[in-house]
Amino acid sequence: MSDKVRIEKGWIWKLRQIYTINRLAAGIAMVSACVTPAQAQKFTVLYRFNNSDGAEPRSALLRDSSGVLWGTAEYGGASGAGVVFKLRETGMETVLHSFNDAPDGARPFASLLGARYGTTYTGGTNCNPPNSCGTVFKVDSNGKETVLYRFKGAPDGENSYGALIQDRKGNLYGTTVLGGDPNCDPPFGCGVVFKLDGSGKETVLYTFTGAPDGDSPYGSLISDSAGNLYGTTSYGGVVNKACPIGCGVIYRLMQSSTGWKYKILHKFTGGLNGANPYDGLIRDTSGNLYGTTAAGGFRSHGTVFKLNSSFKLSLLYGFKGGADGSEPFASLIRDSAGNLFGTTVFGGIKTTNCSDGCGTVFKIDPTGRKTILHAFIDADGTSPYSGLLLDSAKRAIYGTASLGGNFNCDAGHGDGPGCGTVFKIDY
Repeated sequence: MSDKVRIEKGWIWKLRQIYTINRLAAGIAMVSACVTPAQAQKFTVLYRFNNSDGAEPRSALLRDSSGVLWGTAEYGGASGAGVVFKLRETGMETVLHSFNDAPDGARPFASLLGARYGTTYTGGTNCNPPNSCGTVFKVDSNGKETVLYRFKGAPDGENSYGALIQDRKGNLYGTTVLGGDPNCDPPFGCGVVFKLDGSGKETVLYTFTGAPDGDSPYGSLISDSAGNLYGTTSYGGVVNKACPIGCGVIYRLMQSSTGWKYKILHKFTGGLNGANPYDGLIRDTSGNLYGTTAAGGFRSHGTVFKLNSSFKLSLLYGFKGGADGSEPFASLIRDSAGNLFGTTVFGGIKTTNCSDGCGTVFKIDPTGRKTILHAFIDADGTSPYSGLLLDSAKRAIYGTASLGGNFNCDAGHGDGPGCGTVFKIDY
């Protein structure tokens, strides 16, 4: 099976099907919420990618102790298979590693963790067909890459999209979108949650089976003080007219003396309840969980939600499309005052290159009041799939836009013009 077919199944095909059906089937109930116009914000493009130095970044950024930003770009680099880069705020970018597909991986979607651990969506060698299952890697400060694990598909998983997390013992935890049980959505599999220890041994902690337990965990994991894991699946769970392959779930994996116990905390159902979360959760000190859904809400433009410690979900905001923003794919960040920050891939300002809008950066305060901090317009970036990096002390936000920027650059995959940008917002 070709890589194109796998990507269409694992990303584009599912997304376009859900996007179309949800738009047609969604109700017209409206979430009432106050929206304030953006106050005086200073938006700065820190870097525009040019393909040779990376293209189409979809990851949130990591910042080291010296203030240097680290990230990944899905495409570009020496082989066109993506890069790991670092960027100083002066605009000086350095490509630390260019992926080569086989044997080291390709298409790194996820943000980096700590000592620069990451995943690639495809590439590697131990998969059937070859070079399509993805890897777990580490890049040191000098750009030397080490492949820690190559996925095989079944039963260990394939196509890791979300970022990794690490426990106190140095074990890494993550998810794969596909792989696992080949009898789920055959022959692709519905994904797994995995653990990778310091010796490179992988253990599958949970294998998804579709409906009712979940399918396609695109999002990253988070953990609590007890080491329990929390995450989302984009599909599976409740299957209905709005969600023919499932609306997605929120789940918990709890450690016990007999292994890891899986529990569904919430099943999305479409409409105002939301549908199809594409990234992970964040957690406050009281145990409340916050996240986004790409569909559901008002006319299926997506939502921001809260799941309290009793696992009751409340809708914090429903996007209305147009200037208000549409389809938040990334996870949120939260400051000490309880403000939530995030991005929408579409909505905002429409241009020739962005018929559905170029995307926005937004803030939602604890009262539910939403402020658009920036609406993208072509040259400053379009389609921000990534989450944000917050510097509360400096009141600064950093992020990436996957397209736009330098319109003389095209990664050549039909995703749109421009190779993406890195930006900063002083708010």
